[in-house]
Amino acid sequence: MKINIAYAPDDKYVNQTIVSMVSALKNNKSHEIEFIIMYSSLTDESVKKLNAIGANVRFLKMDESMFSSLPLSHWVTIQAWFRIKLPDMCEDLDKILYLDCDTLVLGDLGELFNTNLEGKFLAGVKDIWGVNRYVERLGMQSPIYLNSGMLLFNCDYCRREKFFEKIVDFANNNEKIIEFCDQDSINKVVDEKKVVLSPKYNFMDTWWRNGYYEYSGEYEEEYLDAFKNAVIAHCTGPKPAFKGCGNVYKGIWWEYAKLTPIYDELKKDYENSKEPNLGPKLGEKLFSIKNEYAGRTKTKVLRLLGVKIKLGKPLTPEDIDRKYRKKEHRKLSKIKFDVPPFYAEDYNKNTNIDLITISFNNPRVIEYQIKLIRKFLNGNYTQIICDNSNVKEKSEAIRNVCEKLGVTFIRINAKQNPNGYSDSHGIALNWVYQNIVKARQNDFAFLDHDIMPVAPVNIEEYLHGQDFYGAQGCPHKYYILNKGMWYLWPGFSFFRYSAVKNKKANFGKWRRFGFLKVKVVGADTGSANWPVLYSKYNVQNLEFADSLHWNIRQNSPVKDEDIRALAQTDLIQYFDNKNWLHMIDGSEWQDSQGKTEIVYKLFDEILNS
Repeated sequence: MKINIAYAPDDKYVNQTIVSMVSALKNNKSHEIEFIIMYSSLTDESVKKLNAIGANVRFLKMDESMFSSLPLSHWVTIQAWFRIKLPDMCEDLDKILYLDCDTLVLGDLGELFNTNLEGKFLAGVKDIWGVNRYVERLGMQSPIYLNSGMLLFNCDYCRREKFFEKIVDFANNNEKIIEFCDQDSINKVVDEKKVVLSPKYNFMDTWWRNGYYEYSGEYEEEYLDAFKNAVIAHCTGPKPAFKGCGNVYKGIWWEYAKLTPIYDELKKDYENSKEPNLGPKLGEKLFSIKNEYAGRTKTKVLRLLGVKIKLGKPLTPEDIDRKYRKKEHRKLSKIKFDVPPFYAEDYNKNTNIDLITISFNNPRVIEYQIKLIRKFLNGNYTQIICDNSNVKEKSEAIRNVCEKLGVTFIRINAKQNPNGYSDSHGIALNWVYQNIVKARQNDFAFLDHDIMPVAPVNIEEYLHGQDFYGAQGCPHKYYILNKGMWYLWPGFSFFRYSAVKNKKANFGKWRRFGFLKVKVVGADTGSANWPVLYSKYNVQNLEFADSLHWNIRQNSPVKDEDIRALAQTDLIQYFDNKNWLHMIDGSEWQDSQGKTEIVYKLFDEILNS
């Protein structure tokens, strides 16, 4: 097999490039290797050294003026942009493997080069940290942000889809949001048209951050295994060619360096190099606030006059992601927008119960809910979608789904609470109660957007013999603080209007100490109805929906102690004798590691059965 490998060195990186090239030759003797060197100004000595390894080398002279308008940084030189022109410069090639100069090829590249790239710009490996924040910053549809140090290009597709022109256009018009220059631009333009590869094809040892990374789930397992099975190692941070490098592949790098004709030069450069100062500088010791890394956690640290003070507890990648998303929620909550309502034919018909869903940023899940409700629910009901999205495009897409399927859509005109998602949910529920429930005066149900009927149900039977029905809230471990307190979780709750119309109903969180605004520990959205409604009833005389937490990957029940750990990646929840399925995190706040698609596939199977 012929394999084409491209690099973009300047004179300073030629020696490291040669070590990478020799490692590729050493481990791919069964393949025909052609190296492509993209350069704008290499000395004759550098060209001579590149040719001296005895390989097939194609030199591509790049015109820097083609990239002169593109953003650079103190660590990104113009050579970093050369890769975006690679497919256009090699019209005779269908695929090219681009590698940064600080890589090592440790295995056979045949399987990688055979990757199916049909309909995709390229293939790459997920970056090692900051992915969710970068995706949000760039407004990407894909949740995966690639590291650009190893990219397998589908040259024909890139040429046909004007890859270079799209990159240049984005970079020139979005400099304010670009942080990582070429890498940001490539990720934004490629977005979902990519293949995500195993981390063994771009293994990054973050020794200079104490091994910190933000992978999780199955991808984390692949990453931990990739150290032993890496095909391409990427020496990020200080390089093995110089003093001060602690990379796990430093020793192996030097073994390949011995095979090059420039080994003596490499040794001399190493001996003349200086240890990098990776610790705090003098000014930083006097005063600085920075992150310290340890394994999978990072801690914000204040240094003041040489004294180190930790600010808060160590944060895991999951904590960091949650914190960032809350920050994004606060930012988006300040943006006001309107989406016109759509009233379906059944909105003005006489029905017994209104099924009211609070939608949020996920049109796909709303479409599943509407279709599953029509398939399985019996009773004289009207479905109403009340939208609380904080992204206008998502809100408009939800409206389009409702109009297509003939279900009423009403945009909630209430100020979102920037303190958190559940606070905003409570505000939305109260707005709906005051503006829709009171106006229609029907019995009503509140449903989360990611809860679906998956078996035949007559919902009018839920309110036979009692004033409300649903899933009971308030974990038992908090009863010591809140003796006997309970409430209905508003994601699955049914009410007789006559039972609440004369009450000061409040579907937010209960503040136990009134004006002090102290939240009851463990009491979530809907708990504010405890003092005005639920406390008036004897809980022993009421029937509630049973609940069962379920591992969708293993198709088995989940123990209580495992619920928190599995919530995002493996967990779903059944209600009412498994007649209803709750996806959990239908708003996709965090990376579900593929759980969401598993649930969607299940919904498709149920709808088609």
